Amino acid sequence: MSLKALQGARIARTIETFLPNVTGPVRQSFEIAAALERAGIRSPVYCPRIDVPATAPAEESIGGVEVHRLDESFRISRYAVTPSLPRMLEGADLVHAHNLRNAQTDLAWRFCLARRVPLVVHAHGGLEGFRHYRMGLGARAAYRVYDQLILARVLGHAGAILVSSEAERREALAGGLPAGKVEVVPPGVRCPEALPQRGGDPGSLRLLSVGRLCALRRPELLVEALVSLPSARLTLVGAPARMSAWDSPITVESLRDLAVRRGVSDRLDLPGALWGEALEKVWASADLFLYASRYESFGLPLLEAAARGLPLVTTKVGVAPEILREGETGAYTDGTAADLALQVRTLSASSPWEAAARQARDFVRPRHSWEAAAETCAGIYARLLGKA
Repeated sequence: MSLKALQGARIARTIETFLPNVTGPVRQSFEIAAALERAGIRSPVYCPRIDVPATAPAEESIGGVEVHRLDESFRISRYAVTPSLPRMLEGADLVHAHNLRNAQTDLAWRFCLARRVPLVVHAHGGLEGFRHYRMGLGARAAYRVYDQLILARVLGHAGAILVSSEAERREALAGGLPAGKVEVVPPGVRCPEALPQRGGDPGSLRLLSVGRLCALRRPELLVEALVSLPSARLTLVGAPARMSAWDSPITVESLRDLAVRRGVSDRLDLPGALWGEALEKVWASADLFLYASRYESFGLPLLEAAARGLPLVTTKVGVAPEILREGETGAYTDGTAADLALQVRTLSASSPWEAAARQARDFVRPRHSWEAAAETCAGIYARLLGKA
């Protein structure tokens, strides 16, 4: 096992935001770090204070993972410069930097270059995903200049570049990255042993969507679809976020205002970002999962929904084609509010819900576990450290 080969190593981890802020990259970085810690391999996390409460401590342990929140000297949009990061990385055997185009990854690159420490860069959809963000020509030009001056050098120095799916790997290779560097590490998920009883009654549907509230994922369409589902209730779990500095803001207030205007405010719940037991309760209470995203490199919420036996109504993005069998475990939508509502009605009226739940969970369980993701990462670390 690669984990055994890393005993005594210190794998430092950088990311632009961390728990209690919940995102797909945060989940992946936490679960991989936690698995390493359980195996006796230190994997502390270093991050700025983006998207966390001001009262969050500078240092704490979350689920056995050391978290260090560093002070910023300045910030441009989400590019938060933390001068103490290189000092904190001293003594690391390897640095695993999560996300692209952020100061933590860039500082990690400079540290690894100077200290000759192996660097692993985790793209989390950032290689080509930005092309789907809403931004003007000037912003796109700025991205291109940054990518040519900085990102190309970061990726060129990295010993491995991690992506979440074969589709994202194809994007990376089409963009010119060397095949020998690009490694697929599918995200994991926790599959419950027992699935809750769900109804399938179109007159009392409990609809759920989980993920950042941002323009890319179009939560406003889910609210609009609720108009045509008069007895359904929708829960949108997630915090407002911008995928770029130029992204159109989606706020809780704007969604509530929309719900009031459309007459569905009494059937919309916006609990914010949830984690742990609170999130599990929401998963267990739902009948059907909705997703209207324009683009996903993977789409971890889809995988989590399938693992919990929830039928999916989703756009054809990310991991959806791997886990959705139309008419059995879910249905595709064109992403309009009218079609979302149509697919919900059709699926809830015709799908054998219990069989679909078991099919979805049984497909996901052997293919996507956090233990397997950690073991894959450990194999990459061991190879770069000469311990394979």
